[in-house]
Order: sequence, then C-alpha cells, then structure tokens
Amino acid sequence: MKLMSRVLSGAALLCCSGLLWAADAPLGKTSPPNRKTMVVETVHPYTVYEYQPPVVLPLFSAGEQQDLSHPEKLLKAHFNYLRTGDYERNLLLWTAASRQVMEAADKRGNRDKAFWTGLWSRAYANRKVELTHWVTYGRYVLMQYRVSSDDGVAPSEATVAVVKEGNDWRLTQDLRADPVAVNWRTSPGRIQVPADALLPPDPLQPKF
Repeated sequence: MKLMSRVLSGAALLCCSGLLWAADAPLGKTSPPNRKTMVVETVHPYTVYEYQPPVVLPLFSAGEQQDLSHPEKLLKAHFNYLRTGDYERNLLLWTAASRQVMEAADKRGNRDKAFWTGLWSRAYANRKVELTHWVTYGRYVLMQYRVSSDDGVAPSEATVAVVKEGNDWRLTQDLRADPVAVNWRTSPGRIQVPADALLPPDPLQPKF
C-alpha cells in the first residue's frame, strides 16, 4: 500500500448571534449587542494508505464463516451479506450504539428489511467490490471501497468507518458527521465547520 500522511484542520466558528433562536435574547435591559466570532482550530492527524492493487472482496466460499479479527475481513463479511441479502447478519456487524441509531432512523423513515435488501440487490448484485484506501484515524479505521460492474455503469465509491470492540472489529456510525471521515478524499487540508452549539439536532440520534 502507498502511504500518505495528512493533517486536516477544522476551524470551528463559535459566534453569538441574535438571529439564531427566538428565545436567545436577555429579558433585562442591556447595551447594544456586541457580536463577535472566535475561530478555534482543531488539528485532525490521519494516515492514508492506498491499496496497490485494490483488494477484491469476494463472496464467501462454501462453508466459510465470518471473521471479525481484521477490518478487511469485516468488510468481506459486510459486503457478502449485502450481496446475499442477509439483513440480520449484516446488522450484527455494527456496534450496538450504531444499531440503535440506524433502527431509530429507519423507524422515522418507515424503512424496513425489505427496503434495505431491495436496495442492496440493485446496488451490489453481480458487482465487484474492492478496497482502495485504508485511513488510520485515531482508534478508527476508514475503509474506502469501490463498486463496479461490466455493464457500463460508472463505478461508485464510498467510505465506511470501523472500530475495534474487544477482539472484534465492527462497523460504526460514530463518524457519520466527522469532518475527516466526510472530507478526507476531497479536502485540501483545511475546512470550516460550525461549532456543535450552532448545529441542529442530529437527525439520526435516537429520541427517548
């Protein structure tokens, strides 16, 4: 694999604005508002490895069982289940917290098992899946994959995050809004994101 070290710097904008919320103004008498902006720069180091050549993820052979001891083996199981429509086994590849997030989002979106297996069939059946990049990012690994076919359809690429739990690697939704996970392929090395306090609630976060 070809190794590339990168640093992504996220500038979080912390500002006080009288226009953000309807109830964000004091009741007592005050001076005219003094609006300010503070830039807080957080450095996100990560390391990129490019597979040379890409690693093809085949279907399981007869009698083969899943092996979660390594991210590449986890991804082999993941795409085996997607291509064979094994909804239950694929769901169990995710961390417990991620399953909770996904199930809550599906409930709000009225998506069920049939929705996902139908989508997987259209997206992955008779397609070649191969890993193109490995990104080490703290305790996480980002795995970039490419899906292609021989029917003239343009290949598609995406990134999935994995994390180790005990002795097993698991897929995770922890980084669904993380600036590195979202932008590592396209960013020149510096992006700006608003501070958490200014963001709307996470639509995937379970509501109790």
